[in-house]
Amino acid sequence: MKRKGKSKLTLVAVCFGLYMAALITMVLLKYGLQTGHGSLNLIPFQWANYPPKTLFDNVFGNIAFFIPFGLFLPLLSRRFNTTMIIMAGFLLSLFFETFQYVTDTGGADIDDLILNTCGVFCGALLFLLLKKLARDELQLQRNGLISIILIGGTASAIFLFA
Repeated sequence: MKRKGKSKLTLVAVCFGLYMAALITMVLLKYGLQTGHGSLNLIPFQWANYPPKTLFDNVFGNIAFFIPFGLFLPLLSRRFNTTMIIMAGFLLSLFFETFQYVTDTGGADIDDLILNTCGVFCGALLFLLLKKLARDELQLQRNGLISIILIGGTASAIFLFA
């Protein structure tokens, strides 16, 4: 039984690596390595007046693409409690926003920081729900990966085909 659990954890780690590569590509390399896309918004919720599609893309995208982060961390190690998960997600998002601003490769936006952190929080809550429903560790890992795939696949499909 122990060996099966170890292979599931390896699968979770590989999936996390793929997720991080996709997230970095989407966030940091969305304009390639071109500069001149830099901007800074420190006023929260300015997107409230955006057209509906832009509003949906901004809010849904920033939340949905960070939900898996909140699910992956506790699947990788039980040492991560909910506060640590949320702080790690906040710091990752802060890094992304700072990197975009400093390198002039994208817009640094307080809303992205808030919404990304909300996504991590939703992922952490989903993990707690899955943990309550799971019979054992293997079922928890399987259900966690299935949830990540469904959320990531749905979010990706919406953005690719919308």
